[in-house]
Amino acid sequence: ISIIEKTLHDGKLTPAEVNEVIFVGGSTRIPAVAKAVEEFMGKKVHQIINPDEVVAMGAAVQAGILGNDFLKSARDDVDAGNLVLLDVTSFTLGFETVGDLMAPIIPRNTTIPTRNSKVFTTHYDNQRVVRGKILQGEERAASKNVTLGLLVLDNIPPAPKGIPRIEVTFDIDANGIINATAKDLGTEIMRSVTIERPAGLND
Repeated sequence: ISIIEKTLHDGKLTPAEVNEVIFVGGSTRIPAVAKAVEEFMGKKVHQIINPDEVVAMGAAVQAGILGNDFLKSARDDVDAGNLVLLDVTSFTLGFETVGDLMAPIIPRNTTIPTRNSKVFTTHYDNQRVVRGKILQGEERAASKNVTLGLLVLDNIPPAPKGIPRIEVTFDIDANGIINATAKDLGTEIMRSVTIERPAGLND
C-alpha cells in the first residue's frame, strides 16, 4: 500500500480522483492483495483485463498511436486521442556539495527533455577548482545516492570565498542523455561532461 500512497502523492492525486484500478502481474490475483487495495482505494479492482497481458496491451495501444494506424473504433473505445506516453526521471538528479550534501537540480518525475540550473560558490578563499559528483537519488546525504559522474571546473580566478558564482546546469535530451555543465559566470569558463541514459529514466 505504501507504493500506492507514494504514487498518488507524486501524481498529486487522491484515491477518489482515480477512475479505475487495474492490476498488473500474476501475484495480484492473491485475494488478500485485492482486498487491501480495494479497501485503500475505496473502489473495486477492474477485473476484465488479464493482469498478465495488460502491459502488452498498453504497449500495443501506444505503438498504434505512434504509428498513426490505430483503428478508429479502438481509438474511440480507449479514448486514445488523449493518451500520451512520457519519459520521466524516476529519481532526483543533483550535485554534490560541501558536507556530503546533495543539492537537487532536476526533481524526480520531471518530464524529459528538460533543463535546469543552480548557482553555487566557493567554500574557501582563492579556491581554483570546484569538483562535485553528479548524483541520482532521494537521499539528502550525497554518499547515500548513486553517482553517475564527476563534474570539475578548474581555472577559477583567485577570490574570497563566496564571491565566484558557479552555475551548474543539467540538460537531459529526449534520449535520456545528460549533459552536465559547470560555468564560472564571471569569466565564462565552462566545463561539461556527458552521461549516457542512466537506469533512473523511465517511460
